[in-house]
Amino acid sequence: MAKNIFKIKEGKEAFEKLYSELLKVIESCKYSSEAKLRQLTEERINGFLRKFDIDLTDVREYESGSIGLIKVKGRTDALYSNLVIEFKKYNLLSSDAELKSAIRQIREQYLEKIDEHKKPNFVGIVFDGKKIVFVKYNLKNKNWIENIRDFSNNSLFDWILLLAGVKKKQVHPSLLKRDFAIDSPIIRKHITVLYKKLCLALDNGHERAKVLFNEWDKTFRYIYGGILDETKLKSEFEEIIKSILIDEKNIKVDRFLFVLYSYYAFIIKLFASEIACINLKMYPETPIRLLINSKDIEEDLRYIEEGLFFKDYMKIDNYIEGGFFSWYLDVYDNDIEKEIKNILKLVNEYDPQSFINDEHISRDLLKNLFQDIVPQRIRHDLGEYYTPDWLIQLAVEEAGYTGKPNEKVLDPGCGSGGFIIEFINRIKKSNGISETKLKPKILLDRILNNIVGFDVNHVAVLTARTNYLLA
Repeated sequence: MAKNIFKIKEGKEAFEKLYSELLKVIESCKYSSEAKLRQLTEERINGFLRKFDIDLTDVREYESGSIGLIKVKGRTDALYSNLVIEFKKYNLLSSDAELKSAIRQIREQYLEKIDEHKKPNFVGIVFDGKKIVFVKYNLKNKNWIENIRDFSNNSLFDWILLLAGVKKKQVHPSLLKRDFAIDSPIIRKHITVLYKKLCLALDNGHERAKVLFNEWDKTFRYIYGGILDETKLKSEFEEIIKSILIDEKNIKVDRFLFVLYSYYAFIIKLFASEIACINLKMYPETPIRLLINSKDIEEDLRYIEEGLFFKDYMKIDNYIEGGFFSWYLDVYDNDIEKEIKNILKLVNEYDPQSFINDEHISRDLLKNLFQDIVPQRIRHDLGEYYTPDWLIQLAVEEAGYTGKPNEKVLDPGCGSGGFIIEFINRIKKSNGISETKLKPKILLDRILNNIVGFDVNHVAVLTARTNYLLA
């Protein structure tokens, strides 16, 4: 077992301790000023974040009269880059008049002054120890909407998520392409090293690597036939591959594809584990952070690659089922570890919460990532096409699917899961307006039992499972 990964539980325990401490702090501020509530609250929260190497000192401002270069009315209580926080006297927001006034203040004085194209990146918070209000920009309606909640461990966790993401990149197709596409120098080096290690292992008769590669090769040829042996296709593949494996000669197309799919699968599993930690309320402790600081990365990676993280923490038995793409652990050495660390650092730069902030963006992220990693000509020659969202929606509509949770749906060639996501989204939407609204756990059980897909392509299945998890 990977003992280091099990430290992830410590993050959850630290959060529970923070919440307990904050309740005491808030109680002590009952008859004090909002300044004291701000001071004591921020001391505890920032102390908690520093345990996970998140130091916001360089992005934190008090009494600021501007947000970036934009002058605002009044001065913000606390500004953390794109997060505006206003503290109020204890229990002040219990008054409807004061609540409306506080929301109006943060919107009119600060948030509405922000440039239109930057508004979606900003969030306002109003806090009085008893209530917390999150004010976010609605892209669809072009307005600010507030979410008024009681202060609880759940609302505190959402606050922590926002703070933890302040210094991280927001997931966006253009950024993912820049960092993870195969023309990136870091990725080109990563793929080159893996390709060399695979060839070395296969040429020297490494039993485990040979078994995994041969199983994948047999499955691949079953799906695509003898496409890799066609002269024209082989020539096109080699031309593309030579632009990546610059110093390699006698390139073997099948081995390169195996390495390319292995890299893509690795990225997907890393992001999935990060997203899982949000839903499990373990964030900001994550497998990525632990792997970066691990004394035995190989052992801890194996824990994820064997699907144990998802089994132990999410009770998902089949997110990763053995699989061909963990072969790199059987030939693991210092060269591979160096490249793995570079990838881990890249993934750690992203805020995993931004994967699930916008349903319309998240459903296309993995599709775009795959298209950025696997060159278009290779995908075209292999006959791999993605059904556009508008056609998926039209087909589901024409089929008469209404999103009733009791209806069973099967996609027998689900690919990356485009139709599966549409089915799940329709069920959630239908349940949201239903008079007999199902509780979340019951709704989840219905989805898991009634929305089914399968495919012969292992890369597609992993992508579909990740999209299922996101949806």
